[in-house]
Amino acid sequence: ADEKSHSAHSRFGALLAEVCLKDANLWHKWIDIVAHQGKLHLIIEHIPRQNPTLSAHCYELVLQELIKHDHRRFLQCIKTWHVALYDRKLILREATNRLNEVRSSDALIQALAELYRMDEEYEKALEYYLQLKTSILAHVPQCLDVVHVMQHQTEYQYRMNPTIEAMMQADEDEKREQRMQRLQQRKQQKQKERLVQRELRRKQLQWKQQQQQQQHSLSQSQSASESQSLSTTPMKHVPYLLPENRHLNTVADVAGDIDVVHEHEHDMEDADSMDNDAELDDAEFDDEDEHEAEEAEAEAEAQRAQEKSFVAELNRISDGVFTMIVTHKLWRHVQDKIIHLIELNVFRAANLLLEHRDDIHPKGANFVIEQVWLHLHEVERQQHSKATTAAAARARTLSSSASAMYAHLCAMLKHVQPAMYNKYLKFFMFLYLHELVGNSDGSPFPEFHDQLVALYAEFDTRQLLNFLSVSHHVTFSSALSICERFLSLKCDEHNQRNLYECYVFILRRMGNFTEALQVILIQLKDVEKAVRFVEQQRDKSLWNQLIDRTLRDAKALMPKLLDAVKGHPNVDAQELIQKIPDTLRIDGLRQKIIAIFEEYSREQLLTKGTTNILHSDCRKLSTKLYQEAAKGIVVNNHQSTASSSSNNTSNGEGISICMLCQLPLKVYPSYYKEHMARVKRMESLQQIATKRQSEHAQRMNLTDMLNELNPLRSMTGFARSPSKRKLSSNPFDASLGTNGVEEHKEQALPLTTAAEIGSTRLQLNASHNANQDETPLWKWSELSQELPSIKVFHCGHFYHVDCYRENQFELPFSMNDSSDHPQMDKCLICFSGQ
Repeated sequence: ADEKSHSAHSRFGALLAEVCLKDANLWHKWIDIVAHQGKLHLIIEHIPRQNPTLSAHCYELVLQELIKHDHRRFLQCIKTWHVALYDRKLILREATNRLNEVRSSDALIQALAELYRMDEEYEKALEYYLQLKTSILAHVPQCLDVVHVMQHQTEYQYRMNPTIEAMMQADEDEKREQRMQRLQQRKQQKQKERLVQRELRRKQLQWKQQQQQQQHSLSQSQSASESQSLSTTPMKHVPYLLPENRHLNTVADVAGDIDVVHEHEHDMEDADSMDNDAELDDAEFDDEDEHEAEEAEAEAEAQRAQEKSFVAELNRISDGVFTMIVTHKLWRHVQDKIIHLIELNVFRAANLLLEHRDDIHPKGANFVIEQVWLHLHEVERQQHSKATTAAAARARTLSSSASAMYAHLCAMLKHVQPAMYNKYLKFFMFLYLHELVGNSDGSPFPEFHDQLVALYAEFDTRQLLNFLSVSHHVTFSSALSICERFLSLKCDEHNQRNLYECYVFILRRMGNFTEALQVILIQLKDVEKAVRFVEQQRDKSLWNQLIDRTLRDAKALMPKLLDAVKGHPNVDAQELIQKIPDTLRIDGLRQKIIAIFEEYSREQLLTKGTTNILHSDCRKLSTKLYQEAAKGIVVNNHQSTASSSSNNTSNGEGISICMLCQLPLKVYPSYYKEHMARVKRMESLQQIATKRQSEHAQRMNLTDMLNELNPLRSMTGFARSPSKRKLSSNPFDASLGTNGVEEHKEQALPLTTAAEIGSTRLQLNASHNANQDETPLWKWSELSQELPSIKVFHCGHFYHVDCYRENQFELPFSMNDSSDHPQMDKCLICFSGQ
């Protein structure tokens, strides 16, 4: 009947679509008619949304009816229909009022979230999405299980570590054990039911036999009374279970024998029927078990499919929520929703709260951790005290935000086990603090180190030892108690060994070497590690304790200790061998002792060889250092001024000079020698010129005196004086006769010398300028622009590079060095052969 009505309804919608076609007015008319009848849900799939597009009133009527009767189809329409077809405010108001009436509807909550998101009211959309998340988690509380999260969040498999793998294996073993227990309980229940059925059948059979016995006794009594009436002699009563009385030839005896045979036949038939019934019952029960197993498997498959759909919906909500928060920067609106985000997706919540911790709250990471720890303490409080009256009283004492969070916690704990929820929140803290503190030195957050130690001990024991070794803010007493607490719990061998390693490390840092050695030997049972530990501490008492502890269980530990000692030459193997009891039998003792001696001799040879290599390297390096210290430093032209000024300041002298040429370091030696030669020539020429001037003056005075004494000569001289004076304008050409000219010729200066003097009043003919020397005079201003290179030694002696090269192989400065490099760069004064 339902199928027929459904097909009739579908035909009605299709028929209406054929009738109305693209006539908007006709559609409006029929929609009003169907809405008046309350049957709009029959034509929803056929109502056109474009070509033609109806009025908003038509679509609103459809949505309003779906809000009242079919929330899933309402959600489907919200997702598929364009938002411009209807009035969002009106539909929001109607949907909100309906949600307040029904109190709980996942589809309606999701539709409201979608409507608010379309209306760009992201804060309210976020609230409804998180409310929907809470409703979904009530159906699939295992999504808050760490093992379930790690199994299904495939994109975060890189977070996997041996501790979590051990948790997953333990959870799988526990589930398998629970499944086996359920099967065993079901089997026991079936066996009890079978026994009850058999006992019931047995009771029925006994009751039937009793009824037959009563009837038989009644019939016997009647037959006995009849026989007494026929015979005057009293007859003895023969029970029906006494076949040995069959020799009696009386009528009663024969009747009794017949009754006995019939009763035995009935008993055999009842026993056979009981066995057959038991076999039938077993077969029936087996069939029932198979049928129940098939039904349970089908039910489990349906449940898994439903859970899978819920998980997929939760993942879709998670993607939308986190994308919306980041896209629209809703940082301030998630301050009181941190726990909701963690419940939605622990990995994405950890990344979001870590990257944008300063945007969410000024306190940053401290605010996030504070909120989570408060929630954890509240979970523990709820776990220990389950009184509803106390919970309601506590909710009334909290603030509005805290009260809402407390109400959310109470709602979650109705569906989720407190231990599982607590572990889930701690797993978030592990992810968050590992990225914040564990991957670095954690110096900006020293207050979280002790918390991270507890989280590492629970979720990643492999990282615990590394963190303890690099952290400077861990309280070792607290870390020791944490290790003891987790060691007392049941854990796998890998995690237990890691915790004991951390336990030994903490004891060593606290200075408790004796207890650390005991843990290594007793718990870790690692003799090699114990020997390394004793060797690192270099404590004789620890070595004695190790030997004494080994002697307590010498048969098991002494061979291991002998094998471990041979690789450690710093421990006293001789004392160990001496303390071995004579009565102790050790397999391969001779080979073990020989191996110790061989290893010891090998270590000695290696030590001697490495020592020789070290000495050789030290000698070579010291020789190289000596040579480098004795070598001079060549200073180029641009650095000479700075180096010379610094050296002058250090030596307290005004000018640094070359130790060979005794010239200032800023003067070129070759230029200076040429300059001094020219200066000497100029001085000699100046002296000659001065002498010639004085002689010329004397001759002129003598001529004037003679002219005064001889008037004729004076007249002749006066007549010729202009020409003569003109001809003899050069004092070197003036003479009193042939002797004077010859003397002048003999004492005439070279033309080049006269040209070089330039400062005298002597002049030469212009024809002599062609033979002039082209070499310029020494100019200090030109030389100061380009300074010479010098060589500086650590001993405080300075040389011109040119002077050093000229005098390096001279005999007075020959090196008194018998090394392989006699011509090496050394100070010529400090290392000379003098």
